[in-house]
Amino acid sequence: AETLSLDGEWEQVAGCASGNPAPLAGPDHLAYCIYTSGSTGAPKGVEISRSALNGYLQASHTLVPLDAGDAWAAVTPLTFDISAFEIFQPLLRGARIVVVPSLAARDRSEMDALIRREGVTVMQATPAGWQLLTANDVSPLRVPRILVGGDALGRELAERLLRSGEEVWNLYGPTEATIWACANRILSGEEPTLGRPLPNSTIAILDSEGGLAPCGIAGEICIGGAGLARGYLNRPALTAEKFIPDPFGGTGARLYRTGDLGVMRRDGQIAFLGRMDHQVKLRGYRIELGEVEHALRQCAGVQAAVVMASEGLAGEKELAAYLVGEPSAALDAQAISREAHSLLPAYMVPGAWAVLDRFPLNSNGKIDRRALAGVETVRLAGGGETASTPYEELFTWVWCELLEREAVGIHDDFFALGGHSLLLTRVMAKANAMLGLSISLLLAFRFPTIAGIAGEVERLHGTAPLQQLYGELERIGQDSSDHLTTT
Repeated sequence: AETLSLDGEWEQVAGCASGNPAPLAGPDHLAYCIYTSGSTGAPKGVEISRSALNGYLQASHTLVPLDAGDAWAAVTPLTFDISAFEIFQPLLRGARIVVVPSLAARDRSEMDALIRREGVTVMQATPAGWQLLTANDVSPLRVPRILVGGDALGRELAERLLRSGEEVWNLYGPTEATIWACANRILSGEEPTLGRPLPNSTIAILDSEGGLAPCGIAGEICIGGAGLARGYLNRPALTAEKFIPDPFGGTGARLYRTGDLGVMRRDGQIAFLGRMDHQVKLRGYRIELGEVEHALRQCAGVQAAVVMASEGLAGEKELAAYLVGEPSAALDAQAISREAHSLLPAYMVPGAWAVLDRFPLNSNGKIDRRALAGVETVRLAGGGETASTPYEELFTWVWCELLEREAVGIHDDFFALGGHSLLLTRVMAKANAMLGLSISLLLAFRFPTIAGIAGEVERLHGTAPLQQLYGELERIGQDSSDHLTTT
């Protein structure tokens, strides 16, 4: 590359233009291209123009007006498009951005301290993120304006958030519509809805024939307006399939088919009913089951794979994988799980497994997913080294109970065994209650093995909490020998 020494080559510097360079990017150029899961197993790049992003930021300012006195807690990874909202909106309005470390964003006490210290006035997160931060609250978090989106918001969580913020907004919109397209301010006692479209968006509920569904009748949620993406990078066929001409708009107007099922209420509010295809949302993550199946088919010995959402630990949804091996292969689900962890993020690795000789088929010769749902699945057994210290035995007992396993090894990773953030919150709450401690959830994320967390707790607190626990067990006459070794 050509270099120029600014503190030495004065003649060359003097010969350069003194004005600002002319802008080369116009409104129709891309602001960013961000990838989302693909139903065929190949992720697709969504192209967002500068005008679409700018239009969204202007429209959302009517929803969340900011000024120099505001501080926005940015908790979203840059790989999630709503991070653009957290970055650009405060900068446009002169507000502060408080960048939150990823581990602190999952820890109730860490976030509470940060919110108070930085004077946070606005924060957005997924329902799963808010669930994690508000579970088992003695006193609620205090954030004046709370934004929640990325998954369906339940009434119980909505009421809990109303105790934390002066305003709570439920937001809806796929990446293809530039961050959020609908918003609804939540009021106590009301069932959360998607609300109404933002000023730069339109919403049409279409029936199976492509016509407008009457009020109260379910149909596919389709989004129009200036906020739509240009399309999918190098995927013209998929762009044409998902971005269709808007029969109710002007020349060149388009609608994006979300694949979400919804209904237009008579008051103009849009209610969300679920997905129309095999895409699922787990703990705030939008997952195309086809992408997980594609990854599993890359694993050694796997001929075919089907992945579905099923009932998991602690009532949470999880992914269940059904595998058929190649003719000469004897599939080992444990080995497939380990290989899957090298190909997929942890939240996309199934927690339940079944190995079959062949898949059940329906009368059309297609895989019968309804019949598969009745096939028994298993959780992969933990293994390896067993507990050798009292703290390790205590955490082993808590893990086995909440992970619903007969045994776990002290070096097994909590998340690899099917655990998730909300379940880890319950693990630490139970351990803290037994020991009379207040161990930070942040510590559990840093040390997600029994050996790791047990060693840290003993290093920080010694054995006094254990002695107190054993004394309490003896006092109330309980026999703890089944799970805890008393010494």
